[in-house]
Amino acid sequence: MRRNGFGLWEVGAPLFVFVLATALRAWFAAYHQLPVVQDMLAYDTLARNLATGHGFAYLPGQHADTFYPANRGPTAFRPPLYPVLLAAIYLITDFSRAAVYTVQSVLGGATAVLAWLLARQLGARPLGALAAGILVGIWPNLLIYSSLLLTENLLIPLLLAAVFLAVRARAGARPEQSLALAGTAAGLAVLTQPGTVLPLTALGLLGAAPLAPWRPYLRRLAAYALPAVLLAGLWIARDWAVFHTFVPVVSDGGVTLYFGNSPSFLAHGWAPDFGPAVQRAVAGIRGEIARNAAWQAQALRFIAADPARFLALALYKAVQMWNPVPVWFWGWVHPPEWFNATAVPYLTLAADAAAFAALATRQGEGWSILTWMIVLWTASMAPFLGDMRFLAPSLPLVLTAAGAGPVRPTAGRLPRLLVAGGLWAVVLLSWLLPLVTG
Repeated sequence: MRRNGFGLWEVGAPLFVFVLATALRAWFAAYHQLPVVQDMLAYDTLARNLATGHGFAYLPGQHADTFYPANRGPTAFRPPLYPVLLAAIYLITDFSRAAVYTVQSVLGGATAVLAWLLARQLGARPLGALAAGILVGIWPNLLIYSSLLLTENLLIPLLLAAVFLAVRARAGARPEQSLALAGTAAGLAVLTQPGTVLPLTALGLLGAAPLAPWRPYLRRLAAYALPAVLLAGLWIARDWAVFHTFVPVVSDGGVTLYFGNSPSFLAHGWAPDFGPAVQRAVAGIRGEIARNAAWQAQALRFIAADPARFLALALYKAVQMWNPVPVWFWGWVHPPEWFNATAVPYLTLAADAAAFAALATRQGEGWSILTWMIVLWTASMAPFLGDMRFLAPSLPLVLTAAGAGPVRPTAGRLPRLLVAGGLWAVVLLSWLLPLVTG
């Protein structure tokens, strides 16, 4: 085995990770498919309309969107890139759903390889990088997306690619070129899920290395920002042409805010029932832009009336952020009830504790970027969202840190105790929280 060049670890490890992750996802998609409903139905309908030449729009008689079932014509309620990907697959394969699952399985395999690359870029030993790739490849909360028509299949590899390229730029590896590619991945990620704009903006600021002299910093920052702004700007221009008003890529911000902050918000953060009073308040408002503004107004009233509850909900959602998938997705496993009620919702919190403990013992600009991205993603998402799946894209970052960090811990007894103590504290918490919140 060579230490330099393309030896066994440099070729065999990522190939093994890719095959493992792709095969597991293909198996899951083949045998554990769920009905195409709600958000999945909306994306599928838009993709089919695009593929048949009807544009990014809903047709008369279609009731694909849970929030706006009466929509007709062009829409901005859903982000565009994932339906465009589905439409391209449908055009090539004559609307084969199996082909979609295959492509999504390959994207999942690429995500695991990106985790391996990121771990290596962070300076992890080969075994640590392999552990990171395997964790991302086999983790159940990521595995199941292969059988779901959801944006996370595209968003997660784009986010991981952007972070890897930003870390690579900070290491001095052709910083302008790396940041331009990172900005391209970031722009595509915004078109996949616009809520990513704040942490991805921070990624550009971090990746450009804000150190003297300032002119190279601005040059690097521009290399990141220009492709990202251009890609997002093209769709914003489309929305302006269609709706004659500024739309920040999508028109669902108000609904999303209400979705996670309302009197009908359920204890575990899943779909609210949209109380009758709010339904009546927006019933007479036509057009998705105006209705979205009405939802936003209702959410802001709730937050202003009880800011303490808003903060409590935000904290609760942040604690649960690495349980991005509802427990009912695990129905095919048929675990015991006690396991379903306690261990499953909090298993990934153990990785969270280990990752942050490991991050606390590491030094280096790459690890700093990784830490900030995890923290900023949580801070920007948790206060607003009612569906934990929107926090799932940060999970590969956590798993990468969990795999790469503890394998080569900083010398000293305290860091090792920190890793073990943080891990077991959250495992214990996973048993206590259901009792407290129940």
